Amino acid sequence: MTVFLNTALSSLDTPTSLMPFFIKDAFDNTGRTIMAAKEGGKHEAREKFIEETGTSMFWIGGIPAVRWMSNKIFKNKIDTDIHFKRINSDGIQNYYADHLVDSSKNQAVKKPKFSKQDLEGIELGGENLSKIKEKLSKSGYKPNISKGKYKSFHVGTSIAAVGINFVMLTYALPKFNQWLSRQIIFDEVKKSKQKNVDKQIKIQKGQQPKPQESKVKKPEGKNQNFGSMKDLFDFKSLLNFTKVAETSQLNPTNSMLLLDYGISGSRVTFIPRDNNERIEYAVKEGGIILFFYQAADYIKKGFETIANKGFKTPIGLDYKIIGDKEFQSTLKSSVDKNQLLAFTDKKDELGVIKFIDKELADAPKDPKLDKKDVLKNFTLKMAHKEGSLDIEFDKSLGKWIRHSKKYIDTDKLVALNDNMKNFLDKSFGEDKKIIPAEKVDNILKKTKQAKALSIVGNIAICCVSLSFLLPKLQYFIREKRTKTKTAPGIKVYKDMAEQMKGVNVSA
Repeated sequence: MTVFLNTALSSLDTPTSLMPFFIKDAFDNTGRTIMAAKEGGKHEAREKFIEETGTSMFWIGGIPAVRWMSNKIFKNKIDTDIHFKRINSDGIQNYYADHLVDSSKNQAVKKPKFSKQDLEGIELGGENLSKIKEKLSKSGYKPNISKGKYKSFHVGTSIAAVGINFVMLTYALPKFNQWLSRQIIFDEVKKSKQKNVDKQIKIQKGQQPKPQESKVKKPEGKNQNFGSMKDLFDFKSLLNFTKVAETSQLNPTNSMLLLDYGISGSRVTFIPRDNNERIEYAVKEGGIILFFYQAADYIKKGFETIANKGFKTPIGLDYKIIGDKEFQSTLKSSVDKNQLLAFTDKKDELGVIKFIDKELADAPKDPKLDKKDVLKNFTLKMAHKEGSLDIEFDKSLGKWIRHSKKYIDTDKLVALNDNMKNFLDKSFGEDKKIIPAEKVDNILKKTKQAKALSIVGNIAICCVSLSFLLPKLQYFIREKRTKTKTAPGIKVYKDMAEQMKGVNVSA
């Protein structure tokens, strides 16, 4: 139960996890649909339910589904487990770091990217790495020249994952939703008992009646002209799909953000049925971008600042680390805590990778060891538990190495080390060599409670904002602008039906 709780709370606090998106989206969909039924009536509730449910299906599930299908289709041609960021990197984690040249434009003669001193101690050989290099070579990879089929695959997959779902969410789903509303609203008119109604209304199945055919004037103040995506975004600077391909393999939320930009752009340009609906969409989509992607980081930093300065309780560490038994027992041990958190002085990628490779070179050579027992440096050990570092055994080298297929975000390791130092300094002060077990237990209990409260509070603030405050703001703006609770898009169809029929259509 404790392990499950640690994992669950950690996933809610992890930027690359989809769990916060599921929870926020569930509250967002439920809150907006209920409020739509209460404020706008059955037609808006139906539209909102279809829009929100359909968006969730393609937005959260669509991108992973396309990537999964792509991996299955090309599994015999591409090793999809290799992190593209490591292939595309021009840093020390590149498989051919010893062949990279400095690409600075002001150099007439290209020099090696890394000196012999830089490369000293960096593991670039062995059976595992040689197999990957062979795969890259067969795919057309050439250092400094071409990334081969791996780039084509990952960039193509990213474009397909975003593009397919973009079309579904900005064309197919809105078209179906609006078509369905027209059918239902106009069918209500047809079913009424007014005389000669069939002569007054001519509806082509699945099409909005054209003004010149129905001879119905557009409601005043309604602008039916659709805008363009270019009004909102400069796609040349936005769509760097090589960078997207690098990050989306490790963090699916990056592709989701790009897709959301596209969805939001379409919903404030060519999807709205009039300007009032366009304004409502602008408020809604702006809020979604804010509370799904941006606000959580600011709220998290706010909680950390309050806990750190106000209560002397640093909560920057991952919940899995705070709740880890080895972390707890190590704090209780007699080891010098300053020495415990010794780490490299060079915090750039080269410095951290050299530090890891040196630690692994000095590690036990037993392939049967559990990974958690291989790493002796406490920061690296905790990084492995956190999921930021992975290792494997290379038989030809007879030692443990960094995982040959995975890219390491060295900034995360540096941040972990800094957060652990801050935790010890703020929680125990100068009394860090031998800390009483009872004091450790009390401080960890307090820290876990504060961390859990901050995680749940962060999610709660975002959920309440998405499901209640933002919709309330939308309806407030609607009533101020239109003097009615009816959704602007629904009102367009109702006004047309009322003019053609001469009677009101019930909400």
